[in-house]
Amino acid sequence: MTLQVFDKVHCLDFSALYPNIIRQFNLSPEFEYPINYTSNEETNLVIKKEDFVYEERGVLTNIVSQLIDMRKDYRSRGMESEQLATKIAVNSLYGVLSQHHAKYVLGGTHLASTVTYMGRTILHNLVDRLPKHGLTVIYGKTDSIFVISEEIDDGEKVLKIDQKVTDEIVKELSGRDNQFIKFDYEEYLSKMILVNKNNYVKIYTDNTIKTKGATFYSTSSSDYEVDVMNFLIREIISDKNFNKESLIEKSNEFLEQQRKKEDIDYFAIKHKPRMEKINKFDSVEYMLNKNMNIEYGFNHNAVVCNYSGNPHGIIVYPLGYKIENEYKPDRRWLRSINSRVIRKLDLPEKFKQSSLDGWF
Repeated sequence: MTLQVFDKVHCLDFSALYPNIIRQFNLSPEFEYPINYTSNEETNLVIKKEDFVYEERGVLTNIVSQLIDMRKDYRSRGMESEQLATKIAVNSLYGVLSQHHAKYVLGGTHLASTVTYMGRTILHNLVDRLPKHGLTVIYGKTDSIFVISEEIDDGEKVLKIDQKVTDEIVKELSGRDNQFIKFDYEEYLSKMILVNKNNYVKIYTDNTIKTKGATFYSTSSSDYEVDVMNFLIREIISDKNFNKESLIEKSNEFLEQQRKKEDIDYFAIKHKPRMEKINKFDSVEYMLNKNMNIEYGFNHNAVVCNYSGNPHGIIVYPLGYKIENEYKPDRRWLRSINSRVIRKLDLPEKFKQSSLDGWF
């Protein structure tokens, strides 16, 4: 998937999608469905509205309904802990259905597959039908969709259209009016960047940025890496004609500005040193001279520095320890971080990718 930028994005979220699918289609283990498949064959599954049983309310449907009603009551009374516990309980019912042992307790995992199948079918139908109403789905996940429109700006109108189409789809699938599967309007974004599946950037009207997905940062990322990522994101949204070469150039200009910082911690990544590698570090002598203890397997700061006698030496030091200002982060190493950030944004690299291991 190539990086894409969208303007004026409406985010809509299903309210308790899986529990409400159970309620809408009256899914319960005591009913026999004319369905014969395994989870591996789930994508070939076809369920007709005649397959569902509505003559009596299912046991599972009753349990889900009672829990949802309890949660509403707790929320109305401001009982936050209780409503959260009830939310977890109702959402866990689908998880129980999907477990292998469910066949001994709830008649088989086919109910879980039916729930996910109906959820996907509703979403796929929305993608196909909403363009006829002036809305285009640019991205969707389990229980939410992101839509844009050249004709409609009002969020309430977007929600109304989306719910109307959803009601039509659910009635066709279930054979009865949609009572439970409802959308909430979650938020409006001035821009959205789609990088790849489950990795995207939300840009709000006040220009704040929120990233979603493991692509962007990790627990080991340095403050510098976070800042260069945000810097490039802002460059992308400010110039629709951006190209990869210019972003590489801009990232290196940003590098030179930030490299003037005196706080070496700003550039340090979090690293768990291993005995066989740390003994090869040029910084071992430095650490011993400073009476620093190396705790193998625990996070330390690690940064590639220029210092006397070694232009590309690795300094590893305990968190919270302050390094003298004479040490400057290595320019070539910082460029490799820029290269990694550009790769994460699904842009071709000008510089060869290099992890910290490559410097050991």
